[in-house]
Amino acid sequence: MQPTFKSCLKKNNELCSPNVVSDWSPEKLAQHGYLREFFDDPAPPLWSCEKNVQYICMRNDHKVRQKLQKDTFKYYGKWPFVRVFGCQEIFSVIFSIGNFLAHFIHFNSPPVFKSDPYYWLFYFLWPLVCLNSWVWSAAFHAYEHWATERLDYHCAVVCVL
Repeated sequence: MQPTFKSCLKKNNELCSPNVVSDWSPEKLAQHGYLREFFDDPAPPLWSCEKNVQYICMRNDHKVRQKLQKDTFKYYGKWPFVRVFGCQEIFSVIFSIGNFLAHFIHFNSPPVFKSDPYYWLFYFLWPLVCLNSWVWSAAFHAYEHWATERLDYHCAVVCVL
């Protein structure tokens, strides 16, 4: 991790502790070196204070690196995408929903070979497994959490097998 990113995390994670004086204004906190963006860009629902600090520090560090014309750096193994509607990877969410819709249309289409012994496998069970996989893919890309990550990866493996 970058030193400026680490120092930003260390300084601004103090805002997440209950010991911070709650009646301080954003201006007063900014005077003491805290991020102004922390107050201008409040955390979306489900985002913890710590995750919001990580995101804001990542975006600030990325902007500094761009100004210095340095290479883009991965933070926690992820590229520094901009958060849209609370989703850090909005296009992944959109494409997961699109794949869900394609599988849903297939699930609702009339079966081709009803007499086939594998009918239930390919026209009923398989689409349900894939629908579940795309739901968890969209959930993971919308909000990264250990539970959504594991559900996304495990459902994707089941869908591929």
